[in-house]
Amino acid sequence: MINDLELSEYKKDLYYFIYNHCLQYHNNIDSYIPLQYIALDKIRQNKLSIIKHKRQIGITSLLIAYSIWICKFHKNQKIQFATNSSQSIKHVKRIYLQNLFSFKNDYYDGGFYYEFENGSKIEIVNAHDQLINYDSKLTLLIIDNAEFIYNDVIFDNLVNYENNNKTSVILASSHERSNGGNFMRKIDDAVFKKNSYVPLVLM
Repeated sequence: MINDLELSEYKKDLYYFIYNHCLQYHNNIDSYIPLQYIALDKIRQNKLSIIKHKRQIGITSLLIAYSIWICKFHKNQKIQFATNSSQSIKHVKRIYLQNLFSFKNDYYDGGFYYEFENGSKIEIVNAHDQLINYDSKLTLLIIDNAEFIYNDVIFDNLVNYENNNKTSVILASSHERSNGGNFMRKIDDAVFKKNSYVPLVLM
């Protein structure tokens, strides 16, 4: 069981939390930790981040772990994690249960919802179907596997979040898959400073 001292270290140091209890469960993680920390630094420093990355370097695990840390140690946060992958749900349960924490509540209602004792919540939704309605109270919006989203309405709806000072946005896609489409237009525009996203390429 996690003691109070360890819990205090988690709260003070996001990197300690992730390295000790999240990232080591990914294959060959030691060789990818520098890339993950670069990504983590970038998304913490910027409101709008877009990441094109090599596959299988643990970026999904990183983003889930970051979401859990925010919600566990900060009150009344609301994070939406949009993905087309069931692996993200497994990552939440594995990371969270491995740390012997407990949710106040978790349930399925079209998406998977994890509620914390401090009023924070993580929602994992199907990126194809559910990222439609704008929520002004959202703290962080993460779209993982963004290369699979071809619904222009979803990307058009991002404008509302991009213009909301309360909401940070992270878009992520593995480079082997991100050929054309909305995601590539976003990251190309970011590189040439045609939008407000800060681009990060991890190869």
